[in-house]
Amino acid sequence: MNIEAIRQHPAAQESLGKGEFHQAILDVGYSKWQEQTRWDYRAMLEHAEKTYGVAAKLFILLGKYNQQVNNGGHSQYYANGYGDGAGGFGDDHDADNPLHQEMIALFKKLKLQSLPSGAKLLAILEEFKVEIDEEREIQESCDACGGSGEDGEHGKCPDCGGAGENTVDNPYFGRIENSSELHALDHRYYEISDPWMEELENHIKRWFESGKDSLRVPMLPVCSQLQMRRPFSTPLTYKTMRILLIEDNPGLRKIYLLALDDYEVTSATTAAEAKFMLGRHQFDIVLSDFNLTDGTSAKVFEQFPCPAPHVLLMTGASDDPQFRQMISRFGFPFLAKPFPPSVLRQRIEEMAAQPNLA
Repeated sequence: MNIEAIRQHPAAQESLGKGEFHQAILDVGYSKWQEQTRWDYRAMLEHAEKTYGVAAKLFILLGKYNQQVNNGGHSQYYANGYGDGAGGFGDDHDADNPLHQEMIALFKKLKLQSLPSGAKLLAILEEFKVEIDEEREIQESCDACGGSGEDGEHGKCPDCGGAGENTVDNPYFGRIENSSELHALDHRYYEISDPWMEELENHIKRWFESGKDSLRVPMLPVCSQLQMRRPFSTPLTYKTMRILLIEDNPGLRKIYLLALDDYEVTSATTAAEAKFMLGRHQFDIVLSDFNLTDGTSAKVFEQFPCPAPHVLLMTGASDDPQFRQMISRFGFPFLAKPFPPSVLRQRIEEMAAQPNLA
């Protein structure tokens, strides 16, 4: 992302002065759109990508998606042409929503799913599908004979020729058929939209503060002593606590996520994925299995970010010499598998209640 070009743009100055970095990118994109009155939405985005980079394009896409869905749901987002890029309410739009699919691809490319609410948003984006009624004509029961096809005098109903039905124009032609599914998707987005937009703003802010144009936000500094835990925010509740769950067993991962379903939980399945997330985003607690598909969780803790989060290990191999060595070195508490989900939740609550707990 060409940060310096955005910083110097006149349209960005007011928002940058307020510390609103995401809005500054939107202002820059929309200012050009207002100048070029013949451009459609896609043309503006192509200009933004060419001038300011692919990240700026994605942030504009996500901003417009948020605005449209919060104002009128996914149906409005589609009807106003922001899913296919054509723009214009009431026009025929591509139900495959190619621009929306491009947004998903860029979202994954920039690894925004690693943000605390990113995985939940990605699931919503991927489930967005529009089904259009494409039947121009339908069969309707004949009013003259009540659908019997018979006439008392001539045998067959003269209106329908004895068929009992007439072909009529479909009043719902071109309309969305799966509105109920889209409404359900709306509510799922409403539940995460506020924390998600805050996370995205902080993500963009760090990018601006770094002064680097790389697609990757620079890593957090590394702690020299993992024993030095950072204090929890006060007060710490399930709404403010950020948890990273590292578990490669899909069945157990699902159980743990259900046990912590009212917390902000981001999950990783490998040590490499966990290291990437920890290097770029702050978490309050890390819940980690010991044996992972690409090694042990010791790999995760070789370079831990500062300030360091609290750690709770989970293992079915508590007698493993490597595991005992890691416990001895770092003093991490652990749960021996198997354990009921209620025990995991209880330990999390205890860690939140005792911020000095190692």
